[in-house]
Parts: sequence; C-alpha cells; structure tokens
Amino acid sequence: MLQRKWTSRWPWLRSVRESAQLQRSGQSELRIRTRAPPGSTRPPAGRPHASAAGQQIRTGAMKPDICRTFSKETEIKTQENNQSDREEVAPGRSSRAVSPPRVDPDGPCALRRLQPLRYACQRRRTRPGFGSGDVAGTVREDRSCCRGMAKEQSRAETYVLAGSNGHGDQQWQTGVNHSARPPPANSALTWRMSRVASDVRQKCAAYVLALRPWSFSASLTPVALGSALAYKLDGSVDLVVLMVCAVTVLVVHGAGNLVNTYYDFSKGIDHKKSDDRTLVDEILAPQDVVMFGALLYSLGCLCVTLLYFLSTLRLEHLALIYFGGLSSSFLYTGGIGLKYVALGDVVILITFGPLAVMFAHAVQVGYLSVLPLVYAVPLALNTEAILHSNNTRDMDSDKQAGIVTLAILIGPTLSYVLYNLLIFVPYVLFCILATRYTISMALPLLTLPMAFPLERQFRSRCYAKIPQKTTKLNLLMGLFYVFGIILAPPGSLPLL
Repeated sequence: MLQRKWTSRWPWLRSVRESAQLQRSGQSELRIRTRAPPGSTRPPAGRPHASAAGQQIRTGAMKPDICRTFSKETEIKTQENNQSDREEVAPGRSSRAVSPPRVDPDGPCALRRLQPLRYACQRRRTRPGFGSGDVAGTVREDRSCCRGMAKEQSRAETYVLAGSNGHGDQQWQTGVNHSARPPPANSALTWRMSRVASDVRQKCAAYVLALRPWSFSASLTPVALGSALAYKLDGSVDLVVLMVCAVTVLVVHGAGNLVNTYYDFSKGIDHKKSDDRTLVDEILAPQDVVMFGALLYSLGCLCVTLLYFLSTLRLEHLALIYFGGLSSSFLYTGGIGLKYVALGDVVILITFGPLAVMFAHAVQVGYLSVLPLVYAVPLALNTEAILHSNNTRDMDSDKQAGIVTLAILIGPTLSYVLYNLLIFVPYVLFCILATRYTISMALPLLTLPMAFPLERQFRSRCYAKIPQKTTKLNLLMGLFYVFGIILAPPGSLPLL
C-alpha cells in the first residue's frame, strides 16, 4: 500500500522502481542519461522505501541524475509508432522524410516536455538493415519524452531518410525535417536534358579535334594568296566565291586528316605518344571517323557544285582541279598510301601549294593560269617544312611500324639540311622580290626571327614542339605574303 501510494504521488519514482527491476533482471538494453525534472521533490526522509532503488534515493547514495529506461507500457507504444511509420515508408521504398514520431502525452516523462532544449535526448542509430523493408537507420531512444517534444521543437529534430541504392541494400541520410521538400516535378527532365546537352558538346568537341584544326593554316593561306593574286592582277574578287572556295578547301583538308587518322590507327602507327590520339584514346570510334570523312567529302562536292554556278570557270577545269586535290588528300594515306612509300612529301608539296593557289585564282578569274604556280613556291616550301618536321619527329615510331618516309630515307643529318632549305629559301625569294620589284614583298621578312629558334631546336634534335611552331610560322608568313601582294603598287608585280 505504501509503495502504491508513493508511486501515485511521485510518478517519476514509478519509473525508477521499474528501472531497478529491469537492471536486476538483465533486460535493460538502451539507456540515456538525464537529470531529474525541475520542480520535482524527493520522498521525505525517514519513510520506508519498498525497493532498493528507493532506499538509495532516500539515503542519498543515488542522485536524481540516474540511468532510466523505457517502461514496458512506453516500449509497447513506441514500437507501435515505429511500426506505423515503417508501413508509411516501406511499401514504395521512396526517399521521403519520416514523419515526426507520435507523442505520448501521458507518458512517465511528460514533465520533460517543459524544457525540451535543456534536456535534449541523446540518440543512437542502429546499422541499417540490408534487403529488409524496415526504415534504415531506425532511431531508438531511451525515453519516450524525446518523441513528446513540443511541436515547434520537433520540427528541428533529426529525421531519417531511407531509399534503395539500386543494389538491394539501403542507404540512409540525416537532415532537418523542416528542410525536406519534395523534388520539383521537372527536375528529372531538366537533369536528363542537361546530360544530353553535355554529351552533345563533348561529341562535337571530339569531332572538331579529330579534324586537327591547327593545321588549317596550310589550306587557308593558299586560298587567300590565290584570291589576292586575282584581286591584284585582274582587279575583281567575289566574296561569296571566296567563302565557298575556302569552305571547299577546308572540308577536303579535314576529310584528308580523318583518312590519315583512320589508316594510321588501322596500320598500328599511332600509339599513346602520338600527336593524334583520336582513335588510340577511343575519343571516337573508327566507324564514326569513316562516316565523318565521307560526310565531309560529300559536303566538298556540294560546294564545288555551287562554285560551278557562281564562277565562270569551265566545268572540266573545275572538276580537274577539285578531284585532283580530293584524290591527293585520300591517297596520301588511304588506298595505296603514298605516305608509306616516301611519296607523302611530294603530295603535300603539290596539293597545299600550287594546286590550292591555282584553284582559288581560277574560280575568281574564270580561267587557268600558270602565274599562281610561281607565286605559290615560297608558301609551298614552308608548308612542306611542317610535314617534314613531323616525319622527322616520328622517325623511330615509323621505323617500328614498317613504313618509309623521306626523313627515314635520308637520315637525321640530311633531314636537318632539308628543313633549313624549306625554312630559309622562301626568305631568299622574298628578298629578291623586294629588291627587284616592290618593297611590300619584304613584309614576310618580319617572321625571320621566328625561324632561327626552330633551326637551333632541329639541330639539337628537340623535335617535340617543332611541327606546331612551324605551323605558326607558316600562318604568319603566309599572311604577310598576302598583305605584301595586296599593298604592292599596280603593275609592280612580276608577270610571266
């Protein structure tokens, strides 16, 4: 009777009594350390206690700051609340925030809700179950008062987020309940569209790099030179024809680079240290390179057809020049592979020199002339220097692949001599033109200081960066050459 009277008078003592009983029976699992609620009083000293825990409190051996556990009634209610929460989340296994646990207003720790911040309960998470339908990371607390916090404080409680990771197990995160918002309805569509756009940009960049755009100066400067000769000698230039002609030469040049990439890879010439690793690094597939090359050749044919209607040049002359250049770009590595039998230098010397200059001049004036062939010699020699430096750099790998180039045939010493001739002979020709005809032809001599470092690097056999630097020299020298022709006084240029 005395025990029942005390437990009804001080509700917290009932929990102490049950805690002591659970400790003695060895059934206590989870505990949380708290202090006695403010405002509560101890039982009067001198009154007998019915349990050992009560006796310890009376004598002062056990302070109100004690370890308490759930009562059986509270554990049953907590399990029911957790089961209902699991039934809300488990069927769809969707990544939704678990709703705040239900509150037991009549629980033994209701006083705890008066100061939820000061007496915040500590939590422990269990390891998430794998392959089960339970909410991963179920939070187990020693006091039901943690579930009975005030409504405004429960919003800031930590919640558990569960969802499948695609491998049959569960992954879980923690967050803040008030920050949980369902994802926008169009978020998946937006992400997918951005992913597709990113893939398209990467694919386009891969195609552009496969064209080797840094080498396009070898085809643009001959077009500019032929058009400048047409303007200076005949006094007329059609800008539309100039643009279409430039596109035609560029697409044929790009298609030739793709053919070179494909056959060098198929013959095992390209490797991880090669300058062109489009297929070696699997940036593009071989069939993509083939299709892209065929597309560029077809586009070149359409441009030539358009030139036939825009220019007064006869069809047979137009077809002869165009298909001559197209065949050279393909046969350089495709078909019989002129590059592999030491004839690649001859092909480049003719195609990217006299042939391209004649093509640009003919579509402007409407007839064929030998004059562009003479003016194309300085530019053709400098363009050939690009190829020769590239072949000299790849001399060892070409030997291992079993192909023959001019650099392999003549050796490093004669390759150095030939490179110097290809670099410095154009400057000699410019000096002759400047002294005998017009001073404007001395403009290309401004690039002469760039040639001496290339000669020193070639002599020391530092071939790594020479092709790129020679390409830059070719572009600048070609531009100054074109400007020199345009700025020349009327009638000052030599005629044949």
